[in-house]
Amino acid sequence: SLQFSCCFFLAFPAMLLVPRLQKRAEWEGIFFLVLGIATMYFDFYTTPIITFGFPMIYLYAMNAAEGKTVSLKRIGANALSWAAGYGGMWLAKLLLTSLLTGADGIGTGMESFMGRIGITKTPGLESYYNPIVALYTVAKSLFSDERGKRILMVACVVVFILLAIRFLRCRCSFRQLFCHKELLVIAALPIIWFMVAAQPTGNHHWFQYRGIAVTFWAGFLYLQYLLQKKETI
Repeated sequence: SLQFSCCFFLAFPAMLLVPRLQKRAEWEGIFFLVLGIATMYFDFYTTPIITFGFPMIYLYAMNAAEGKTVSLKRIGANALSWAAGYGGMWLAKLLLTSLLTGADGIGTGMESFMGRIGITKTPGLESYYNPIVALYTVAKSLFSDERGKRILMVACVVVFILLAIRFLRCRCSFRQLFCHKELLVIAALPIIWFMVAAQPTGNHHWFQYRGIAVTFWAGFLYLQYLLQKKETI
C-alpha cells in the first residue's frame, strides 16, 4: 500500500547514507534531525518510528562490525534530534496553517494531540486508551492466520532453546547479556510508542503495527551477537 509505505520509503534511502555517516559521527545529530523533519512533513502517522529505528540499528551494526560501541548517550542524543525535527515540523505546519488560512491550526492540532495520547478522551473511542489493548491489537495484527502465529511461536521457541543450550554449556555469561544492551533499548522504542499512543495504535492497528519491525530487527540482532562465539563479541 503506497498510503502506508511512505515512512519505509524515507527509512530505506536514509540507510543508504549510513555508511558515509558512520565515518562522520559529527553529522549524526543533523542527519536524524532532517529525518524527523521529513517524517513529519511527508507522513507523521503511519509508522514514524522506523525512520529513526532502521538507520540507527544499521549504524549500530556497522560500528559493531568494526569493534566500536555506540553508547546509550549517543543513541539518546540522536533520538532527541529526530524528535526535535519531528515535533518542530509539526508545530511549524500548525503555525503556518494558522497564519495563512482561516483555520485555527494551533488549537486544532493541540486538541488532536491531547486526544491521541489520552490527556482528553475522544467520545466513542474510550476503549482504545488502554495500553494493554493497544499491545494486544498489535500482536493480533502480526498474524495473518493461525499458521503464521504457529510459525512465529516455533521460531521463538527455537531461539530460546539455543540460548538455553549456550548457557548450559557455559559459553555465555550473564555479563555478556549486557554487551549489546543498547539494541534492547532500541527494540523497546516501538513498544513504548504503542503504549503512549495507545488510542491511534488500537484504532488503526492494521498499519500502526508495522513499527514493530524495529523491535524484531534490534531484538534478533541482539540475540545474534549473543549467540556468536565469545571471541567475536
